[in-house]
Amino acid sequence: MISDYYSILSFGAVIPQSDDSWSLEIPAKLKRRDPKIWHLAYVCTARAKQNLGVQIKSCIVGTALGALNETKSFLDKLYDTGFGSPTNFMASVHNSIAGKIALEFLIDGPNLTVCDGQNSLASAIFLCESLNDSFFPCLILAIDEYIDILKEISPHISTICAESLSFDSKEIALALILDKNSQSNNPLIRASMPVYYSEEKFGFANIKSNIEDLFNLKYDNIIFCEPDVNSFSNIPQHVYKILKDNIKGKFLLPCFSPTSKAYSFLEIIL
Repeated sequence: MISDYYSILSFGAVIPQSDDSWSLEIPAKLKRRDPKIWHLAYVCTARAKQNLGVQIKSCIVGTALGALNETKSFLDKLYDTGFGSPTNFMASVHNSIAGKIALEFLIDGPNLTVCDGQNSLASAIFLCESLNDSFFPCLILAIDEYIDILKEISPHISTICAESLSFDSKEIALALILDKNSQSNNPLIRASMPVYYSEEKFGFANIKSNIEDLFNLKYDNIIFCEPDVNSFSNIPQHVYKILKDNIKGKFLLPCFSPTSKAYSFLEIIL
């Protein structure tokens, strides 16, 4: 299944490794007590919301690992003292990001979270199909953080899991504000629902043709963006670059999650 096209009314992002000043945009009340991943989500949403002129009605977060550092902090304290921190536990719940953003930006419609590795952003956009018109504009957040413990645990887990966690140390928080009604002056985006693939039939070598076969698509004059299956941040970074640089064309961004063995894709038209 493939979603309708959605208009991208606005967008914003935080890429900490190339943006030294992003933390200056965090309100003092949040900086004192909230985890970094909430900070990233807040700043990219605030950037996307600037000059928007309409109220966001719903929020869907796509994340592979959620607030990973909060999970680590909860477990560290639990094993050190016997008592895990309730604050760390609350923040470690994946949907806490969507809940926090809904509270801060007064989003009173649905707030949802989807987690499917490299397919998380596509799945979040596809989930817009479940919202009725009254829940648009919808905020889509793609967000993942990196902590050094990922390298430390790799030798102690299964090979498949270790490969999925061997992504680079880049972090990103991307906010897209989508409208259900297509507008000619706005970029368009659509996504597919992840589809399980037969390992005998498909492989990494021919991802573009696999996408076309799985979803019965035939593309000409499309710009194909090669995915990095070891990176959770790769697809959101591609989307942000296309939008930020205002690159004209029709783009196909295949996504593949080694853990769920599922393909999906994003299509962007500028």
